[in-house]
Amino acid sequence: MKKSLPWFITGHFGHHLLGALPQPLLPSIRDTFGLSIFQTELVSTVFSFASGLGNIPAGRLSDKLGPTWLMTIATLGVAISGFLVGLSGNFLWFMIFLTLMALMTAGYHPASTPMILSAVEPEKRGRALGLHLLGGNASFFISPIIAGFIVKYWPSMGARGPFLVMSIPAIIIGVLFFIYLYRRGGVAQVKIAKQRAAQENPPQAGYKRRLWAYLIQMIIGGGAAVSINALLGLYMVDRFGVDKASVPWILSVNFLPAVFGGTIMGGWISDRIGSVKIIITTGIIGGLLNFGIAKSTG
Repeated sequence: MKKSLPWFITGHFGHHLLGALPQPLLPSIRDTFGLSIFQTELVSTVFSFASGLGNIPAGRLSDKLGPTWLMTIATLGVAISGFLVGLSGNFLWFMIFLTLMALMTAGYHPASTPMILSAVEPEKRGRALGLHLLGGNASFFISPIIAGFIVKYWPSMGARGPFLVMSIPAIIIGVLFFIYLYRRGGVAQVKIAKQRAAQENPPQAGYKRRLWAYLIQMIIGGGAAVSINALLGLYMVDRFGVDKASVPWILSVNFLPAVFGGTIMGGWISDRIGSVKIIITTGIIGGLLNFGIAKSTG
């Protein structure tokens, strides 16, 4: 797993290069297509719902096609559809290709996460997932920064420029990840993961109840945080007069803790005290921080 994990971190990074763009670019998207507030928020809502609901068929496809095919389709699918978003000539085509991109983003995690979990010992799974998440969070930090420069220095393209430019490294990383998955190392990784998954004990009694409790907590708590973040960019522009090209740079700060080892530390602690305690603790802290944001901008 030590040899394959860097590839998965890189693949995770490339997969989210384009998925990290819609929310920080909302002010630019509004100006590019002359949208109302409702239409602008519809962009974020449709993207979030499509990427979320897409996980259901993606999970089934992972079981039927295998994780290798699904990760390949998802990673390259995000890059290609993101390129088409950049070429969109009007708002309708922008939304069509953005929805397609969102559906493609749903294909990576149902395939990669079980593979990583199955390939490491149970007592090291938190650390492995923490390292893997480092790749995704790094793209959510780096991609908006690059997007801000593109919006600033290529204003004629508006919000479409970042999608067009960032799709190029996403395609390159997707191709390299595809090559790895189908070469000796990648094939061996898939084989090991499948063997260990087959040896896993069946779920303990009551697992569905715990799963539903986790899902409800994530929908309520995580949904509140995501909803606030979706509005922050527009709020900064309309309330504080922040330049739309600066919004992505500011919002990228949200991911600094993860880039500097927050996910790795969280995974390490999870292996020692248990994932349930980490989930509850971070959920409470996240809720308090949301209130802090509201107070600081009131």
